[in-house]
Amino acid sequence: MAREHQPDVILLDISMPEPDGLAALPLIRKVAPNARVLMITSHDDANFARAAFDAGARGFLTKSDLSAELALAVRQVYVNETFASKELNLESNDEPNVPSVDSAEV
Repeated sequence: MAREHQPDVILLDISMPEPDGLAALPLIRKVAPNARVLMITSHDDANFARAAFDAGARGFLTKSDLSAELALAVRQVYVNETFASKELNLESNDEPNVPSVDSAEV
């Protein structure tokens, strides 16, 4: 689907049947290199976030933060910024700088 539709943003779960999201991420990046990937997962371990970022994800959102931060995460990833759930306590996410995105642009 990524190859066919060439989306701007892809929401991808880590816990999927084969291949899992971390394994699928490099494959998606090959067929849709301009797509920005936001990982959405129940894993609140910073090691999963680091692995996702290392594989090319632009954002990492835990499902516990989903309802409060989904729109923010998608906007930030859309403008090619990184995003990580605050509960992960990653150093680069202390005070995220979120550019204003007009709803007509999204």
